Amino acid sequence: MDFFWGLPTFVSSAIAGAVAALAALLLIELGFKVFGKRGSEKSKRGIAGVVITVFVIVSVQALNAYREANAKQSPEKIIENVKASNPLMATIFRVHPEAEAELLKEISMTSKLPESEQVVRFTNSSNAIINRYYSQHLLFAPNDAVFASIRHSYSALTQLENQPENCASYFLDGLKYPERVPEGFIKSEQENKAKVIEASVKMPTAPPEKVDEDQLAEKIATTYEKQGAYLNNYVKLSQIEALTPVEACNVATEFMKLLVGLPEAEGAYIIKATIVLSQQPE
Repeated sequence: MDFFWGLPTFVSSAIAGAVAALAALLLIELGFKVFGKRGSEKSKRGIAGVVITVFVIVSVQALNAYREANAKQSPEKIIENVKASNPLMATIFRVHPEAEAELLKEISMTSKLPESEQVVRFTNSSNAIINRYYSQHLLFAPNDAVFASIRHSYSALTQLENQPENCASYFLDGLKYPERVPEGFIKSEQENKAKVIEASVKMPTAPPEKVDEDQLAEKIATTYEKQGAYLNNYVKLSQIEALTPVEACNVATEFMKLLVGLPEAEGAYIIKATIVLSQQPE
């Protein structure tokens, strides 16, 4: 496979847990409100879906593929390959032409860097674009589209139950081992998030204007109690980085299951309120 046809798939895995991750911010921040225990800065940074850092281990095979692809393709051709192979990036570029211009400029600027640095820069730039625009559109998407993403994230977590490290990292800040996920997993993530963007363009819905942390914390606590879940797992999610991968996966999957069990409007509100809350001044 041509390197730049495969790389966008890997890149998008870093944002794969965006819906779940935004929900997880709520648990860390609101867990502090309810239980007086605040999550780490790293957790809040990754979970907010605002800043996601990608760490790339560049294999010899990837470098060789890059070397071959780079010798043959112009930055414009690389962009075309990205759009052809990644429906999420293609949708973002169509709705936001400035995003395509941004990535094209980055590819052109980094073309003289060492190959491993080019891969990392390309990955980080792509991820930043996905994160920026997806979070923006998720906030304005209609309830049915947001709730569909909640269901999708819950399904994704259940698919990763036998891969605890991937399951936990999906919920927190992106897949740790994207090469290990089931066939079609990444493509499904791309398509699901592209649908959210499309829905927000066709039927934009106003987000909550202001979110009260205390009320939102109480809403989550009540959700746990009404569905018969252990409220102690709320505490665990507020300290998710201290958990083993197995335990983190279990409590994360339970939380997304709780969201799926809510009426559509309530589940969508929690996700949107989380984004608004992350943007409000303290």
